[in-house]
Amino acid sequence: MDEEHRKGLQHPLEDNGIPKPVMHSRDGVSLRDYIDLRFEDSQRAIDRAERTMSQRLDGMNEFRESLKDQASRFITRAEMDLRIASVCADVHSLEKRLGECISRSEWEVKHEGLDNAIHDLQGTRFENKGKASQNSLLFTAAVAVVSLILGLIRLFVK
Repeated sequence: MDEEHRKGLQHPLEDNGIPKPVMHSRDGVSLRDYIDLRFEDSQRAIDRAERTMSQRLDGMNEFRESLKDQASRFITRAEMDLRIASVCADVHSLEKRLGECISRSEWEVKHEGLDNAIHDLQGTRFENKGKASQNSLLFTAAVAVVSLILGLIRLFVK
């Protein structure tokens, strides 16, 4: 390419360092067409940015909705305070009952005394049961003797 043609393809720089497009009649694009193309490119970029932003906002709205749903299922501070107060009352009641309980050694002493008392009662029951059997035997023997005597008397009296 010749030097003049090469200079025509180079773009002078704007203040921000971006090359300015230079239009030549030999390029075959009019300034109006160029501006229209740039406007269409800008419009496409804006549309793409709007779609991207819309998708991003939809995602954010979905996230907000899930946070709202999650927050609606959380326990409120007032409900939690009531439950904590109830648990504290239960703990206080249990502590009070625990203070009234006896120790294991005291329980064993009382239990040993109860075992001895039960054993004594069982022994007394067995003794009374044996006596009841002996008493009924003596009563039966006495009735038999009286019946025998009455039977003999009746034989001799006739």
